[in-house]
Amino acid sequence: LVEKLPEGMNKAELGSFITTIAETEVLDALRRDNFRILSFGDTDAGSADYSQCDGLWKRLIAGEATYDVEKIDAITVLNQTDGTRALDYLRNIYNGSKTVLKQVPANQKIILVTGNVYENLMTTYEDKALDGGGLTARVEEGVTQLMFRGIDVSPVYAWDSALTDVDNPFAATFDTAILYTEKNNHVVGLQQANNLQQVQQWYEKKDRLVYWDGSYKMGYNFVHGDLTSISYGVLA
Repeated sequence: LVEKLPEGMNKAELGSFITTIAETEVLDALRRDNFRILSFGDTDAGSADYSQCDGLWKRLIAGEATYDVEKIDAITVLNQTDGTRALDYLRNIYNGSKTVLKQVPANQKIILVTGNVYENLMTTYEDKALDGGGLTARVEEGVTQLMFRGIDVSPVYAWDSALTDVDNPFAATFDTAILYTEKNNHVVGLQQANNLQQVQQWYEKKDRLVYWDGSYKMGYNFVHGDLTSISYGVLA
C-alpha cells in the first residue's frame, strides 16, 4: 500500500487506489451504523451513537404498550427443554398473532430472530431430522434456509452484536428477540433514496489529513401494528 501513495507535494494524499479501498470501508461502516441506528435508535438515548431517530425496536415496544403490536412471550429461558426451545416460542408467536397477520400468505411474511434463537432452532431441527411438526428447511446454492410453517426464519446477528454495547438503550431490555411480520410492513424514510450510499471525501492540506463526511435525515416506522408480533427478553 505504501507503494501506491503519491510522492512529492502530494505525498500525504491517499491517491486513487487507496482512496477506493478506504471509500469501500467507509461505506460498509456507514451501512452497518445505519442498520444499528434503524434497529435500536432512541431519541431519548443518553448516547449520541443511538439518539438520531426512533428505530424499529423503540417503535415496536411503544406499539406494544398501546396494544398496536402484539407481544407474545417474555423470553427468559432458551434451551432444548420442551416449552423453552426456540421452536416453542415460534409456535407461540405464530398462534398468538392476530388473525390479520395469520391470513397473509407465508411467502409474504418473515420471522427475524437474534442469532441465539436461530441456532437453538437449528439444533432442534437437526435433532428431529428436519421432518414433521412444522420443521422445514430449503437449500439454495448450498445455503440452508430454515423455515417455520412455510415462513423464512432469518438470523440478524447484527442485533446480537449491537445488544452487547453498553450504550445501546435496549441492552438491558433484551438480548433475545423474535419479530414475526409481513415483509412490507416496515418503512425507512430518507430525504433521497441514495443518501445511505453518499459520502464526501476531501484532502485538507493544512492538516495533511483526508476527511470523510455524510449528512442526511432518516427515520423508521411500521405501517400496521396488527401485522407485527414480537417476543423478547433477557436470558436468566
